[in-house]
Amino acid sequence: MSGARQSQHSRPLWVATLITPLVTPLAYLLVLLTIDYTSDHHSPESIFRAIGILYFVGMPLAFGAMFLVGLPLVLLLRSQQLLTTGYVLIGSTVVGMLTMAAFSGLMDGRWNPVLTLWGLGLGLFAGFVFCLAAGIPFRRSHA
Repeated sequence: MSGARQSQHSRPLWVATLITPLVTPLAYLLVLLTIDYTSDHHSPESIFRAIGILYFVGMPLAFGAMFLVGLPLVLLLRSQQLLTTGYVLIGSTVVGMLTMAAFSGLMDGRWNPVLTLWGLGLGLFAGFVFCLAAGIPFRRSHA
């Protein structure tokens, strides 16, 4: 049975489980800093604010989403022999959207569609990172 599981991914899932919630908020930070830098309103304070958001909001959200929903979903997919890039990307995109929608509701008391779209992008990115880190092939081998 471990041979069948191993064929779905070439590296340990725990590695991907730890790497993904670290890398995804960093990508978000880079996007925020790029947007800030290209605007007319960039300042050192905005950089520190973005870093604070990364450490105090982004990473806890990413780890929470990974351990509460992402990892159980991946383990379910693996147990059903369905651990493929496509399913991981679909799942991570939905998790990202729901996480950001819930976050916007908690912060503003209402749903923010822009944050939900950010969640779509972040979830998709997280799925790619997870697949790369776990060694889940992007194409099925016909062996």
